[in-house]
Amino acid sequence: VVSVDAKRKGDSWSLYMRGGTQPTEWDAVNFARQMELDGAGEILVNSLDRDGTNSGFDIELLNAICSITRVPVIASSGGGSVNDFVEVFRQTEVSAALGARLFHSGQQTSQTLKAELDEYSIRVRKVVGLDFDKFGGLIPVTIQDNHSLQVLMTGFMNRVAYDETLQRGKVVFWSRTKGRLWEKGEESGNCLHVVTIATDCDNDALLFKVIPDGPTCHTGSVSCFS
Repeated sequence: VVSVDAKRKGDSWSLYMRGGTQPTEWDAVNFARQMELDGAGEILVNSLDRDGTNSGFDIELLNAICSITRVPVIASSGGGSVNDFVEVFRQTEVSAALGARLFHSGQQTSQTLKAELDEYSIRVRKVVGLDFDKFGGLIPVTIQDNHSLQVLMTGFMNRVAYDETLQRGKVVFWSRTKGRLWEKGEESGNCLHVVTIATDCDNDALLFKVIPDGPTCHTGSVSCFS
């Protein structure tokens, strides 16, 4: 895990060291990308502008780093309320958010915050009023990489497959060739972990953003689309 201390400088962010007291020549976003290339498994982003302010996470900084990295990004600095944590997950692609003063001061407990986030997750994932009847009990599904936004594959779900997907947190299709439920990756291990679910304006098609465990296509390619 590499910790990145960043402070805004015009339209970008400078990388700092020694507890945020000493600037460097590095651009913080480029540094995060370089650390991933050098083998970092996670990036912890500390916004020096938001540290100790309880004014919310630096959404712009987090989005800048999430947009060029594929490893998990942890948001730090600025979380002062439950809503701040909800918003950082709603507006960015971070994998985790760190809280300190919020808990140390007794304003919030970790159990209460987790409960609020669980409710938010359910609201994000639950899509009501889906029209399974238009295509004979099936809904077409497009799968998109949560970080790169690359389209990975398409498939179909019936009601049972959709409910199983919500329960497992992994994409489950109705396979028309197998004639049964099929969890993507059940043989290869390359499962698709659900991040968000959206429906189109007619409620008869779904878009899933996912984090894949490996190549999505059975040929070994990242995507089924060339």
